[in-house]
Amino acid sequence: MGRLDGRVALVTGAGRGFGRAIALAFGREGADLVVNYNASGPAAKEVVAELERLGRRAEAVQADVARADQVRAMVDRAVARFGRLDILVNNAGVMTRGQFLDVPIADYETMFAINVRGTFLCTQHALRPMVAARYGRIINFSTQLVRASVGTGASRPARRPRAPSRCSLAQWLTGLTASPSTPSRPAE
Repeated sequence: MGRLDGRVALVTGAGRGFGRAIALAFGREGADLVVNYNASGPAAKEVVAELERLGRRAEAVQADVARADQVRAMVDRAVARFGRLDILVNNAGVMTRGQFLDVPIADYETMFAINVRGTFLCTQHALRPMVAARYGRIINFSTQLVRASVGTGASRPARRPRAPSRCSLAQWLTGLTASPSTPSRPAE
């Protein structure tokens, strides 16, 4: 008997990398899974096959997390297929590599759309069935690149001013995913 028996999880970006590992770990713990992907369909279907070999129910669902209509349809599909949604793992993300001064604005807009708007949209839509069920867990991941400079060429001191904004984002996400019954803390 696993720690997640009877639970249903949706993992974004679950076709490969961390998302794949998370989906498989949740499956080994007994969860049924929605394996989200945008461009890695064959890889996502392999994850589903691995989960089914573990005796789990799973479905690959294509959705661009930066598009509200696709996120809504993905969450609706999860609830229609499994009858509930207990856990959301916001894992999907992208990062443009290279010198910060050379990052094209279009690449930045893509990163913001997937990494920030995607997290917001998935959380907002997943919260609806979770609030209705009076149960839910949301896990938000960020890149390991926060330990290093964005791109290349930045010195260690150049990274330090970024820390307060990362802390602010973490605090915002904590508040965003707090239980509806948890009172908000006053601004400090």
